[in-house]
Amino acid sequence: MKRSIYSLFLVLLLVIIVCAAGYFILRGTPSDGGDSRTPGAVVTPAPPRDTPAPDAPQPTAEAPIETRAPLETPEVTAPPEPTAPPTPAPTPTPAPADAEGSFRSDTGMALNLKVDWKTYKAADGTRKLQADVSILSYSIFTSAQYRSITLKLGDKSWSADCAGISYDGKDQIATPAASFTVDAPAPGTTATVSWYYGGSYSGKDLDTITASGTVG
Repeated sequence: MKRSIYSLFLVLLLVIIVCAAGYFILRGTPSDGGDSRTPGAVVTPAPPRDTPAPDAPQPTAEAPIETRAPLETPEVTAPPEPTAPPTPAPTPTPAPADAEGSFRSDTGMALNLKVDWKTYKAADGTRKLQADVSILSYSIFTSAQYRSITLKLGDKSWSADCAGISYDGKDQIATPAASFTVDAPAPGTTATVSWYYGGSYSGKDLDTITASGTVG
């Protein structure tokens, strides 16, 4: 009987010890938010760990934008305007003659002067005399002559140059030599035309060749 009580006492004591140990074990484990430090102990805070600085954002490499040269617009050239052909200068219409005629020299050789003349009313209302002088010849060679042809009407006279002549042929030709346009004289006036030749023709000497006739 005593032994049973003693055994029960031991079991009870063992249970108390186990409960006390469990209590202290549970007491020593810090709960959430609890402080498990021993009271009065100096706690040295752990040195703060170096927090690495956040990496600076690296610039994002942008893909290069492809640029294209602007297409050149071809310049449109307008077709050239057709050039109008030059307008020929109008040929002056000769004034109608109110009188005309001709006369010639007589040298007795194949070299003479011929004068074709006409009178007409000019635009300003005055009457004009036009005298065209030609040299009649076969083969002839002369040099240009200064003031060698003269037209004389009464006491008035006019002179003109004579161009050189070079002709070698069997036919007689009329070579234009000079042209005069002057105020027309009274009808029936004698006109004298002379050409200073100053040479020989067909083996004969000729100084001045003269032709006379009535004009007006």
